[in-house]
Amino acid sequence: MIGIVLREPKIPHLIEQIVEAEAAGVPAVWLTTAGSGRDALTVFAAAAMRTANVKLGASILPTWPRHPIAVAQQAQVVASLAPGRLRIGLGVANEAIKICSASSGKRLLRIFESTFTS
Repeated sequence: MIGIVLREPKIPHLIEQIVEAEAAGVPAVWLTTAGSGRDALTVFAAAAMRTANVKLGASILPTWPRHPIAVAQQAQVVASLAPGRLRIGLGVANEAIKICSASSGKRLLRIFESTFTS
């Protein structure tokens, strides 16, 4: 899906950029979640309340720092606030983390499948 990646560090400005992107006809906005930075799903929950059509894409949600059920619950909330608009990429972030969290990604995928297909 074609869209834009936003990197604004100040959350109120970031949400305003998402609103402006939608007004300009941008089909999708993409954020990443990394380290101690902003959480894409939390930002998308706020942006969903101010937008109606733009797709909200999380390029990579790292599977290692959070429990899979918490990620699935958070995604479920955003999906209910923005029906049909949430796009999620899951990953382990980098090779060093991949070694430590191989089972976490599989577990998260199983939880996502059971949450969104039932």
